[in-house]
Amino acid sequence: MWCVCAACVLFAALFALGYAGIRSQAKGVPGSDTAERWTASDSPYHYSHLSAYFGDSAAFSMDTLYSRRMQLAVKLEENAISAANPGARTYFDCFTGETYISLQAVRGTAQVLATAAGGAFFYFHPMELVSGAYFSEDDVDVNTVILDEYAAWQLFGAIDVTGLDVTLQDQPFKIVGVVRSPENPVDKLAYGDNSRVYINYKGLHFVQGFDSITTYEVLLPNPIKDFAAKLVSETFGITEKSRDAVVYDSTTRFAFETLAKQVTGLFERSMRRDKVMPPWWENAARVAETKSVVIAGLAAAAGILAGILLAAFVVLWFRVHPVRVKAIYEYFDEKAERKRMKKWVLTHSDDKGLGK
Repeated sequence: MWCVCAACVLFAALFALGYAGIRSQAKGVPGSDTAERWTASDSPYHYSHLSAYFGDSAAFSMDTLYSRRMQLAVKLEENAISAANPGARTYFDCFTGETYISLQAVRGTAQVLATAAGGAFFYFHPMELVSGAYFSEDDVDVNTVILDEYAAWQLFGAIDVTGLDVTLQDQPFKIVGVVRSPENPVDKLAYGDNSRVYINYKGLHFVQGFDSITTYEVLLPNPIKDFAAKLVSETFGITEKSRDAVVYDSTTRFAFETLAKQVTGLFERSMRRDKVMPPWWENAARVAETKSVVIAGLAAAAGILAGILLAAFVVLWFRVHPVRVKAIYEYFDEKAERKRMKKWVLTHSDDKGLGK
């Protein structure tokens, strides 16, 4: 009996460790808590973080983006969802596209991979700043850029370059910050060997004419299950059969229930069935998610075994200690009976005027 009890405790501990491991994987993905940070404690809505990725054939322009933003706002209004405060927004979003650009600086010209970012990109992806600050869609000066450490060394031979300029097609772009390049092996693999920069989408569009959005992320109210995901899918025309676009609910991707459902399809995760090439941060997040699926499967097995062993322990306890169990029942039954008798005596004493 006590061996069964010890085994039950062991498997329960393994389940707890597995759950903690999943939380650790989630915390290692920057931006995994975006919805939690955005949702105010007194907010009437629960927000979900939706991530939509598009292949080159499904990429769209800023004009299309503005149109779809209006569609989202209209659909939210049709569902009686409004901002909690006057002037506040009912949703919060960002968008990106990627292309190679040639930047000129002190050490000459460098070909770098540029992530053209708009909206609140750095709220969704809070990269570690070595120096400087982030830019946003609302900035007056749109000719702004953030370098990673590799690009800073390649262009200047130094990292502390905030405030300096780089030139793109004879137009100066101010360096507003430098972000740290990934250090762990998995993120490095997803990041690639290219020097990267994050450039204001509007600035790149005005100077080079670039206009190809392949990533859209949004925080939306989610009053009922899957409401936000369906809203994004309908607005952007994404279905389960779409091969050039996908939508993920990044809010629940590390939830134990979500991970456990993916255990049986673990091997399918390594198969490419679409034409979508997600950005590096999504690839890194998918690695952490795959690890979490494995951990969730092992934790679920440990939890089931712990439950079975607990039931076995209870059965064995009743078989080994039938008299003691009966004595415990009689003790509580007698205690309840005394309480009833005391109440009866007090009630009838008052009826006869003997309460004093």
